[in-house]
Amino acid sequence: MGPLAAAVALGCVTAYTYLRNPFHPGAFPTCLLYATTGTYCPGCGGLRAVHQLLHGQIADAISLNALAILVVIPVTLVALGWWIGAAAGRPWHPPRFHPAVYWGLAALVLAFWVLRNVGPLAGYLAP
Repeated sequence: MGPLAAAVALGCVTAYTYLRNPFHPGAFPTCLLYATTGTYCPGCGGLRAVHQLLHGQIADAISLNALAILVVIPVTLVALGWWIGAAAGRPWHPPRFHPAVYWGLAALVLAFWVLRNVGPLAGYLAP
């Protein structure tokens, strides 16, 4: 039942993100970090990026939040593996990686966070 419930929930959220334009003020809540500090978090612009991706605007999506778009790909593949395994009646085992992979991903997120707020790339990486 878990994979089916997750698929339905994700489908509803995806449809809502497709239909509701996050570029309109008040369409979605403002990022709490941005509202209180004026700095962009690693996820800022991610909702608008996914909205653009769902509408086939890949370049616009990447310009809003490249990291969010890069995360969508492996998350989608893992979810598909989970759902296909559940439909086939096989237990799902999440992929296991060396701890260095997780540390590397954390460093990538941290670097993206810093670069989008300071330095020569700040204007380019800001949503």
